[in-house]
Amino acid sequence: MPAFFINPINEEHIELLNRLDAQNQDLRVFVSDKNSQDFIDKIPGKKAIGDITDDSHISTASEGASVSYTHLRAH
Repeated sequence: MPAFFINPINEEHIELLNRLDAQNQDLRVFVSDKNSQDFIDKIPGKKAIGDITDDSHISTASEGASVSYTHLRAH
């Protein structure tokens, strides 16, 4: 079963993602296209980059996930 993380934004999230990656063969990460490429490159797992406010993308990408972590930041 995949683990899914939506909207990682900082180094603590990358640390958590590295732990999840070590435990799961299928780590999926939905990353905002507003993040820098350097930050995105540090993220492990299968990455989908785009508009994190689009529910249809999140729903499709997270189908079958056993765990979902979501970070929502205030705009």
